[in-house]
Amino acid sequence: MAASSKASSNVWGAVYVPARAFNAPQFWRNYNPDEAKRDMGFAASVNVNALRVWVSYEYWQAAPNEFAAAFDDFLKKAWARKIRIMPSLFENCGTDPTEENMWTTDPTKAFAIRSPHKAEIVDNPRRWGGPRKFVEWFMDRYGNDRRVLAIEVMNEPFPEESKRFARAMMAAAAAMRGSVPLSLGGASADMNLYFLDCGIDVFQVHDNFPKNEQEFRQKIEAAQRAGRVCGKPVWLTEWQRIRPTSGGWYQGEKLPERQLMPDLASLAPVVRSLGMGAFFWSLMVKPAYLPGQRHNGTINGLFWEDGSVWSLADARAIAGDPKAAFEERRGWPDWAPPKKWRG
Repeated sequence: MAASSKASSNVWGAVYVPARAFNAPQFWRNYNPDEAKRDMGFAASVNVNALRVWVSYEYWQAAPNEFAAAFDDFLKKAWARKIRIMPSLFENCGTDPTEENMWTTDPTKAFAIRSPHKAEIVDNPRRWGGPRKFVEWFMDRYGNDRRVLAIEVMNEPFPEESKRFARAMMAAAAAMRGSVPLSLGGASADMNLYFLDCGIDVFQVHDNFPKNEQEFRQKIEAAQRAGRVCGKPVWLTEWQRIRPTSGGWYQGEKLPERQLMPDLASLAPVVRSLGMGAFFWSLMVKPAYLPGQRHNGTINGLFWEDGSVWSLADARAIAGDPKAAFEERRGWPDWAPPKKWRG
């Protein structure tokens, strides 16, 4: 069931990973109801009404009951604050889901977890049964849950092998379709087109670090045109700041120090002007999610764990309130000092 255009344009969200979790397995194994309640309060204080999160196929395999209990509580805490959740079932970015990679908290080694394992599962159709079972379990349990905004089947599936896997998982989800729309973490407009015949309801586009406003508008408006042609709403599910030097995705890129810091205020007015659902990266201040950005020194986010914000201008821009009052604090997480992970 496709989301309506009006409802889609009212989505004002954030990407969420708890402050000290480096990846989805850590998020759910270490789930803390009090932390979730606190962070929902932070989100509500800046008028965020949706959170995009990654679930964890690997943790579900290891502890299905514990995962279900944690996710159910998370939905409950969000709903109490009138926040809806968009879970992403699989992640194509990051490092392989080995035991070491999933559970290390060393900021030089702890990154996003690619899920499921690409070489062992994604590239091997004979092993898709496990992930398909997860999709079916998730759809059966949450496919008609009004607290769930949409179900994102996979984030940024590329190259071809990942697209084939994601198509199969999208088809499995569509076969059990409920009232919750299906989506895909599309880095660009064209990525969504591979899923038109599989049941996609909502297109996504990502643009974290455009060089300037013109470049940003061109990419997002192209995605909006694709959505209009195909009759699908389009959400911008990753955006951060204008970064004039370069995107900084590859280890070794040199960027000015100020461009490695959050600056949501540099893009928020443009995002609002586009009249579309959008999710900024990220609610909590954290070292970057991906290896290249992390090694280059990027830090993302808005809120510290004590409720202060990295940037008052950013908080006001997200809240849409130029007089919103927050304590501003710059620095580095004491649990991830910069000397351990920056450059």
